Amino acid sequence: MIPRITGQDPDDRSANVIRIVGGRVWSESGFSSVELTITGEQIVAVNKIPCQRSDTVLDATGCFVVPGFIDLHVHGGDGVDFLEASEESISRIATFQASHGTTQTLASLAPADAGLLRRAIERLAEHPRPGVLGVHLEGPFVSPHQKGALNATHILPPNVETFSELVSGCEHAIRVVTLAPELPGSPELVAEVRRIGAMPAVGHSQATYRETVAAFRHGAGLITHLFNAMRGMHHREPGVVGAALLDPLVCLELIADGVHVHPSILRFVIETLKGQESLHRLCLISDSTSAAGCPDGTYELGGQPIAVIDGVARLESGELAGSTLTLDQALRNIIFYSNLPLEEAVRLVSANPATVLGREDLGTLRPGSQADVVVLDKDLGVQTTIRAGRIVYDKGNDRLER
Repeated sequence: MIPRITGQDPDDRSANVIRIVGGRVWSESGFSSVELTITGEQIVAVNKIPCQRSDTVLDATGCFVVPGFIDLHVHGGDGVDFLEASEESISRIATFQASHGTTQTLASLAPADAGLLRRAIERLAEHPRPGVLGVHLEGPFVSPHQKGALNATHILPPNVETFSELVSGCEHAIRVVTLAPELPGSPELVAEVRRIGAMPAVGHSQATYRETVAAFRHGAGLITHLFNAMRGMHHREPGVVGAALLDPLVCLELIADGVHVHPSILRFVIETLKGQESLHRLCLISDSTSAAGCPDGTYELGGQPIAVIDGVARLESGELAGSTLTLDQALRNIIFYSNLPLEEAVRLVSANPATVLGREDLGTLRPGSQADVVVLDKDLGVQTTIRAGRIVYDKGNDRLER
């Protein structure tokens, strides 16, 4: 059933109170038939309270009400890349993501010309936009032997001074930095990334098991797209993958499109983490490029041309180059591939990434939390998206906030 919105004109973004009624509302303990009340930018109640005539009422009967999705790894969408960093491009990406239930993203920047990369960081730091929590630098301090689709021309050895010059004055906007811990200078860089309040992530790396464990000890706490562009798991050399799966304190990104990682391996990861009682470590990501939401054709990633055929993005060399995935599809995929119940799968796109970012006000539907909410129909299609108390997407009324 498509949610119905009544009360104040739903196109009036100044409406102060939104009440979501009739749906099955997610919580840490599962789904229940309660009502959600939003005042301003916050959730103020998860129970029935008297309705005022001026309230906007969203009837979610037959639907699931879940926290807004958080994507830690987004390069672009709707034909544009975060590297462009114009007001229009940032807005288009955030709007596109909202139509797929993603209320918050990190702007992932691939290695590029130093001036272009610096300009993008500055614009993203100086002019924050709703729906963009900060910057994820996917490099340039990565291994050329595990570059994946990153442009080898712009890959640099880990160096604190180079990093500081790149992010100077914008440190507050840097949230995640992907690097290769086996390279000289990486321990010092991990420490510097931590010092500015960002998360060092292991990725695009040829590190051994021992080198990866050392990186965790130095402060790396996240794995960038597990299995992709890293040393795999061998029975005599567990590599990055083995170290990541075994460490109970490290969080894992995973691209659940069934292409980057085989469905059987997706199921293996879910079962492994469930057996460890550590499913809270897993974050589904899209790694979406500018091609997301667009037809097959030619697009760009970090200034390099990528070709999309049958929805799969690749470089001319044939290497996978990001994806056209969205988190709503990733959610549906992981449930299909692993039989994970919806109430558990929702965490992988909301509460878990919120924890990585240290945002206790996101990824949940508790009173006091930011009102980022998604209404899903019975087939888990996105019907309505609310970001910070504002309806930014509503399929039933074909409304998008621009």
